[in-house]
Amino acid sequence: MEKKKWFKTWWGILFAILFWVIAIPVIIFQSGLSKRNKILSFIGFVVLVFVVLGSIPPVDEQVLKENEIKAAKAKEDKEAKKKAEKEKKQAESAKKKENNCVLGIFCEEKENKVSQDELKYEVLKNQLDGENENGKRGYLAILVKDNIKKPALKEVMIKAAKDHIKDYDILYVFAYGDKRFWKLDNGATHGKLIYSKKDGITESNFGAKNEIPTDKEKDIYIEYVMLLKTSKLLKPDMTEKESEEMEKEAKIRTATKNGISPEKMEDIYSKIIFSYQTY
Repeated sequence: MEKKKWFKTWWGILFAILFWVIAIPVIIFQSGLSKRNKILSFIGFVVLVFVVLGSIPPVDEQVLKENEIKAAKAKEDKEAKKKAEKEKKQAESAKKKENNCVLGIFCEEKENKVSQDELKYEVLKNQLDGENENGKRGYLAILVKDNIKKPALKEVMIKAAKDHIKDYDILYVFAYGDKRFWKLDNGATHGKLIYSKKDGITESNFGAKNEIPTDKEKDIYIEYVMLLKTSKLLKPDMTEKESEEMEKEAKIRTATKNGISPEKMEDIYSKIIFSYQTY
């Protein structure tokens, strides 16, 4: 009995239906047809493939793009709706807390929290500055961050006073944002605090800066002050008029050396005197 060919079995027929593109050429060449009929059958198969492929409509790129845009818009709308619902819930929650606070049920105290990192400071100088009937008076100079905010500046200066008041009866605390200005000994930059062991804070000025001079501007100003101090050391008994002339000359010399105009020099001087080095 002749063995039945695979493409005449039930599973062969199923395979041929599912994978006809592969199966039909194999069936043609494994069939008992003559060579001529096999070639003609294969040509017919190729023609059939092209007809089938030609009947498939081309992909419309415009439609695809429109579908992508619609999908993206739908996603955006969904996210916007979700965000709006979240904001609505937050607003309702805030309103509820506010109403409860009015009723005295629940209130949250709003405060500017200061991190431990912001409370760090460097002691530039801590010394006895005098003594009289009121007790020992101390001088404390500290270095803080140049861009420190007022709440943090206030806390760090008070902390520094409390940390060092044990050695004195009254302590003068001066805060600097740049160590060079402390060395310049021409006034503190960020504030002054007088702290009494008995009464606590008796006087305070906290000068957080909205605008900080650039390093170049600081260098120019410091150069001017040092030049002026040197000139005054050389002639300590100069008159008020001579002192004014000396200041003008020092500004001109500093401006010329740094390649800036006298007007720019005056701007730097005013900026530091009135907005930075103020205590």
